[in-house]
Amino acid sequence: MAAQAFMKRSFRDTDGRYLKSLEAEEVLEEFLKQKSLDSKAILQADKKLTEKEKKIKDKKEKAALLQQEIKAKEEKQRQLEEKIEAERESNEERMRQMKEKMDKELRLQREENERAEAETNRAREFAVILENTNQRYEEFMAMMMLQHREHMMAMQTSARSSDSCCTM
Repeated sequence: MAAQAFMKRSFRDTDGRYLKSLEAEEVLEEFLKQKSLDSKAILQADKKLTEKEKKIKDKKEKAALLQQEIKAKEEKQRQLEEKIEAERESNEERMRQMKEKMDKELRLQREENERAEAETNRAREFAVILENTNQRYEEFMAMMMLQHREHMMAMQTSARSSDSCCTM
């Protein structure tokens, strides 16, 4: 339509020079339109690439933060494990000391029981010895009393016999 309008208006263009320039302009315009579309497509692709690069960068940053969090948690875990190990060793040492103390107290108690038992045995032996001594003393005293009586009777008998001898 543009060409027909141009043809009507350019009646002197017998060789088609103006027509060709118009076509050359249409081609240029078409070329520019195509380039405009291509540049828009390139801009959109560039925007998408930029967005993807930004997303990748964000993901890398998030991954780095996660890595830092993991390292921090691992460090806390390591510190916690060290603390637990230190407490376990401390508890084992306290248990060892308590066992030593209990063993010592048990040994001392046994020694005390043995001493008390030895003293009890000595007291029993002493009581038996004392009882035996008392019994021998009583027997001795009884024998002495018997001998004394016999001696006294013998003396009385002898005194009676001597009285009878003397009175005669």
